[in-house]
Amino acid sequence: HSWNGKYRRPWDLQTDNYQIPQRTDLLWVYEGMNQYLGDLLSFRSGIRKPSEYPQYLAMLYSQMATEPGRYTEPLIDLTTGAPYFYMTGFGEYPSIRRSAGDFYVEGELLWLDVDTIIREKTHGKKSLDNFLHLYSLPKLTGPITKPYTRADIEHLLYEVCPYDWHAFFQRHVYEVAKLPPTGELKRSGWRLVYTAKPNPFITATEETYHMNFQWLTYGFNIKAGALSDVREGSPAWHAGMAPGMKLVAVDGQSYTPKVLRYYLVQAEHDHEPTTFTVAQDGWVHRIKVSYFGGPRFPHLVRIPGTVNMLAKIMAPHAGR
Repeated sequence: HSWNGKYRRPWDLQTDNYQIPQRTDLLWVYEGMNQYLGDLLSFRSGIRKPSEYPQYLAMLYSQMATEPGRYTEPLIDLTTGAPYFYMTGFGEYPSIRRSAGDFYVEGELLWLDVDTIIREKTHGKKSLDNFLHLYSLPKLTGPITKPYTRADIEHLLYEVCPYDWHAFFQRHVYEVAKLPPTGELKRSGWRLVYTAKPNPFITATEETYHMNFQWLTYGFNIKAGALSDVREGSPAWHAGMAPGMKLVAVDGQSYTPKVLRYYLVQAEHDHEPTTFTVAQDGWVHRIKVSYFGGPRFPHLVRIPGTVNMLAKIMAPHAGR
């Protein structure tokens, strides 16, 4: 943030005094790019294993691709409304309303997409690094703020790699997009699949925050034993489950993540609905949810015969 946000700052985040409201529409550059670079550096430096980045990316992509709110809310609505989303944008059904976190996560996918386009168009001779060198000029200054506009960003990118960057950002940021940026997956030599094998980053998140993600199966997430969100259009949604319900039992057995996984696998084999006993506002309900697809976790797998561009992006730069 010292250079991307403080030194280089969106034009309308620069104000003369504290009585002038800041306009946050360009946070998809500020925070989105920072999110990409922060994760990139953690893998590139060896803090995290570069070989694990594809599975991390699969988790991010899956999260953004399955948010119902993206069918009505473009990314620009979230950045423009960032002050609201940062301070008061909490409550039920965050996946329908979307949240400030989305322009960080989807921003990472956006800037990875930019990086892969530059690498492909220049046959590997240039990358986002070249843009960043121009973006951060001059190298040495006094304590100044150098603001930028969307047009400035598009101009610098064009200087590195001739491409219709205005149309690119219009499509992914300023218009409703049914999917997050997707081209970076195939372009980098990978494709998304869903299997029963746990994604290690999802598992780590569950353990760290004491959650149970069944977003891709029944269609809900569990935190501290209660539903934190239910995915619109999912089996749980159609069965009548809602955020705030406390999960008491699964098919008559007291709820634990292990018990839920057992009956999730069982339903795949016997094709019988799973019965959830839930408590809400002093009432106890039994709700049958018809889902028979078994465990589902996102993964990236290599496309045979293609260049592994992600490995090149995550490779250390030391010694160059």
